[in-house]
Amino acid sequence: MESAEKRRHDLYNAVSDIIGPEQATTLMDYLPTVTNHHLSTTDQFELLRRELSEFRAEIRSETKSEFQRVNDRIDRLFYALVSVPVLTVGLIRLVESF
Repeated sequence: MESAEKRRHDLYNAVSDIIGPEQATTLMDYLPTVTNHHLSTTDQFELLRRELSEFRAEIRSETKSEFQRVNDRIDRLFYALVSVPVLTVGLIRLVESF
């Protein structure tokens, strides 16, 4: 099997004959050498998909619990804000009744 470098050189020569050496050099600059160890396998993509899915589920769970916690605090604050005026009115009426 030919080396990647030899195939790149052959491609450069073929393209250079058509568009000229300067343009062929520019084109080859945009076509970096890629070897097999740079390519990802289907199994690697499947692993990445599973990891991302697990991460997404974890983030959803954390977000849901945080929103619930904030919601609970807002509810408590609302009840506190509502109960203070009600208690104040009740105390005023109690004092006025004496």
